[in-house]
Amino acid sequence: MATYGPLGLLTAMVVSSIISPIPNEVFLAFAGMTMSPISVAVFGAIGSTLGGILCFYICKIGWEAVGREVCEKSTVASMDGWFQKWGSWAIILGRLVPFIPFDAISYLSGLTKGG
Repeated sequence: MATYGPLGLLTAMVVSSIISPIPNEVFLAFAGMTMSPISVAVFGAIGSTLGGILCFYICKIGWEAVGREVCEKSTVASMDGWFQKWGSWAIILGRLVPFIPFDAISYLSGLTKGG
């Protein structure tokens, strides 16, 4: 983070949302040691949001068949009902619940009909 600054944080957040097993919070913690809190908040939020959008579209457009193979049908069916009932609020509330990774909500919303 010290070398690449805010754009490095934004890129790390997007990439970690899609493929990295390292939680986004780790990148935020390291960025917090070298950047201003406002920069961390702004670029971290933008990167996390862009990463979530990409996760959604990966499942919605390209990898729906792969995602349905990885997730149990009962999980997808349950989440589908939840997303159809609550719409965008399901995504917002799902992202606010502690211990549920943001990326999982984004991927699952892309697998459902209601997302």
